[in-house]
Amino acid sequence: MYGGGQASAHGPAVRHLPGWPFLYGGASLSDKTIAYRINVLLQLADHLDTRGVDDWAAVTAEDLEAFLTVNAAQRIPALRAFFAFTRRRKITLINPAVHLRRSQRKGYAGPLIDHTRQRQLADQK
Repeated sequence: MYGGGQASAHGPAVRHLPGWPFLYGGASLSDKTIAYRINVLLQLADHLDTRGVDDWAAVTAEDLEAFLTVNAAQRIPALRAFFAFTRRRKITLINPAVHLRRSQRKGYAGPLIDHTRQRQLADQK
């Protein structure tokens, strides 16, 4: 059902998530993306439960940062979209995910040399 994601004990209870429509609406998302977002929200719900948070409106940025210790780059887009949805629908007063950003890619970010110039430089040696 969850497209390769981890099985969850929650099953159909995900339909009670306040952001359920956001999983399908708006952008045309692939089934794999929707399944992944469901899985992220279920994992977040489990994480919040262990911290004693039982209301989406009570979620803080610290709760999300503690959740993002694993797979942060993949989870951040799902969390930002979900909490933006809850804020627009006035389910939450604030968007605790608004400050979350993906880390910058590491590696060379300067100008690239085209193939002909690379060959010229290589032939000079």
